Amino acid sequence: MKMKKPYKLIRDDGVYYHCSICEQYCPENLFYQSAIEKGTRRCKKCSIRANSRRQREYNNEYRRMLYYIRRIGKVHGQKIHLDETDVQYLTRCIWDSKSCLSGNIEQLVLMPWKKQEDIYPWDCILVTKKEARRHSELVFQLPSNGILTCHYSSELISKIEKTLKRVSENRETLP
Repeated sequence: MKMKKPYKLIRDDGVYYHCSICEQYCPENLFYQSAIEKGTRRCKKCSIRANSRRQREYNNEYRRMLYYIRRIGKVHGQKIHLDETDVQYLTRCIWDSKSCLSGNIEQLVLMPWKKQEDIYPWDCILVTKKEARRHSELVFQLPSNGILTCHYSSELISKIEKTLKRVSENRETLP
């Protein structure tokens, strides 16, 4: 049976806490006060490393989404007016990191809602990859945009278009 190390160690030269990540005892000043109070057992160095890693993962996800919509635009001869901050804003603030069609949160990508010459942030919806393939067939391979009413409910179309209109009206405030 593995012995648990004490979390707090008091010595003559000060108080030391055990970091559960790097497995070292570090002086009290190398821990955030909140980490001590909550008992997360993570020193500042390990916390910073974990936060930067998490931030990189988020950025990679937005980069992947941007690459996906750029690829779609290139295939269909459309110019893309999006950057990573737009993708992040649309994903988090507008679509709440969920597919607008199903509410799913796995493998999300941005897609143009309707076929237009250029793709702007206020023309994009957030969907899963599977939904994106289906939506792409509807928008780009069928003759008119009116076909959407045959495949999506009128409530869903109304909700999406209302959201896109709100983004379009507030486009000056986009990051």
